[in-house]
Amino acid sequence: MVKQLNYELFGKLSSDFDRALKDLTKTQSKYRELNESIALARSFDIDGFRNNLFNRLLNSLIEEWKKYQENVQCTQFDMIYFEYHEQSTEFMETVSYGIYDMKDFKLTIAPHYYGNEYSFENWEAGMGLNLESFTLNSPIERSDNFYEIVEDVESGYEKLWTFIDALNKYVLNDVFADADRKGVFGGLKIKQGGIFMLDIHDGGNVQSPFYFKS
Repeated sequence: MVKQLNYELFGKLSSDFDRALKDLTKTQSKYRELNESIALARSFDIDGFRNNLFNRLLNSLIEEWKKYQENVQCTQFDMIYFEYHEQSTEFMETVSYGIYDMKDFKLTIAPHYYGNEYSFENWEAGMGLNLESFTLNSPIERSDNFYEIVEDVESGYEKLWTFIDALNKYVLNDVFADADRKGVFGGLKIKQGGIFMLDIHDGGNVQSPFYFKS
């Protein structure tokens, strides 16, 4: 079941990425800064992003997460959850949570209500991922027109962040699948079918994964 879910999830995230890229790159914004961000998106080094994520996972995160779990009184984790604070390069570094005892756990690729009944004692706001894709927003962040661009529903700003989110999940799916095949998660107490998820702080309880532990 987990293998099939991951197959379906890869297809979904690939389609989401392709659609978001198409929607963004056909956008002609009246704002110079947004068009600069679109140009950055067209030339973004996806392979470099992927390699940096994998190397950080292999060389830093796994060992750090093993230290966290030594202080957690649980048999298995249901989820490793990554959270970023805002849509800004200032917050491109996520934090991680080891989630267990989830009442509303469910194996599904569809958006699902995961609720508030779970525990993450002693693995809270730990070391996480570095989302280099957030740099695509740099021209807008530096702009004197920042608030105007963000508040203008026709600026293309929403399409930019839809693309960044789709890019993140598409690349993370590839990275975590590769790591899983190579046994990188072998020392972690995450159960088969355990969820890896990324979201913004206070993004709500209806969420969807980017990978399931095989």
